[in-house]
Amino acid sequence: MTSLELKDVIGPAGLFLATIVTQLAAILLLSRSQQLAYRRFTSEKLWDLKRVAYSKILSKCAKSRDAYFSLLPLYAFPDLSDDDRKRIHEERGSKALSARDELYAVMADDYIVCSKQFLSEFNRTNNLFNFHGTREEYRKETNYEWAQRQYRAANDMHESLMKQARNELHLAD
Repeated sequence: MTSLELKDVIGPAGLFLATIVTQLAAILLLSRSQQLAYRRFTSEKLWDLKRVAYSKILSKCAKSRDAYFSLLPLYAFPDLSDDDRKRIHEERGSKALSARDELYAVMADDYIVCSKQFLSEFNRTNNLFNFHGTREEYRKETNYEWAQRQYRAANDMHESLMKQARNELHLAD
């Protein structure tokens, strides 16, 4: 007695079908592995883009916060004349607004890679810069009160966006 080989049991047509099925399974597995590799690649690339974008945004946010903070000590020096204080306030206030414009420019550049949650948090905290009172109350607001309000808004924005970025990028506090 001789041992039976696969071709003897299933015949030439069966062997042909087995070969086709094996090749199709290999093609499907290869295709699926390429899909998974591509998904992982794009996920990692998006993570890298977010990391760079969030770093730039948070850097500009901190610059804006620091520029507003530089206005606050102006009002601690009573020996400054009102003209000097006003001139310095306008110079530093202009730098602060310029820093905020830079932040908006970076946000516009990196808007596409930011998550919906990050953008929502940016919009929420950006609204803090606006005055939320009556027109009469706004007219009565002093330069010092304006500087305080702007600094608080910039600081809140920086802290909130930092927390959101850390959560998204899974970084430790």
